Amino acid sequence: MQELPAEIHQQVSLFCSSLDAVSLSRTCSSLHDALWISKPTWMITENFRHWTGPPYGEENHCFLQELPIIFPKNIIHSMRVCCMWRDQGFGNRKGRLIISTNRDECNQDSIVLQSEIAEHDEGPLELEFKVHPTVQYYLWCLVGSGGGHQLFVRQLRVEYVLWDLPNLHFARNLSRLIQEGATENLFGVESVAVMARTLLGEEELPSSTETSTSMSTSTVHSPLRSYMEEMGIDVNRESLSALLEIST
Repeated sequence: MQELPAEIHQQVSLFCSSLDAVSLSRTCSSLHDALWISKPTWMITENFRHWTGPPYGEENHCFLQELPIIFPKNIIHSMRVCCMWRDQGFGNRKGRLIISTNRDECNQDSIVLQSEIAEHDEGPLELEFKVHPTVQYYLWCLVGSGGGHQLFVRQLRVEYVLWDLPNLHFARNLSRLIQEGATENLFGVESVAVMARTLLGEEELPSSTETSTSMSTSTVHSPLRSYMEEMGIDVNRESLSALLEIST
């Protein structure tokens, strides 16, 4: 097992759920170093979102939004759409959340995964699926018709399970950007991309396995490097390349 390349270990882990993949990565140091599993989270909204079904007629699917895929798809083991949710609290239960590959129409051919029917009392929901490299995913809901049917969702978020880089650069950098408020608008994201691209253009920039001795003697873009380090971003090629992937 130790002699197998990391790509083989990753393909084997695709047969596991996200929780099992995490457990697999913790069984020994060689699997840990081959998989580098991380679990960053992107919060879509913490606030309540609310939908009401039609008073009569057929039940209609409601398009909610495109699911953000902010990491390279080739490092994503799986994605999990998570939230707290409930229906109107009385009567028949009909509400569902659905993951589809079609933005314009939610039909049986496009459904990747759908939830169980929502309960009257609020509880957690987790929808986990594997990501195809050429497919985009969308979130839909089905509220139910006949009068009075509603669906309430809060703390809607996407949890990514990644085969990360050593030192978990993708997960750590996203966490730092969120904490610093750099993901709140397009200007912040584009600014981070420009800074990462500028630093990556420096010839003396080390890799994560090299020492940063040469950096301390260089005055080129030293304020920019200091700013990144104050944000908690490692200033090396692997970390900045991950940062650039996230911000573009």
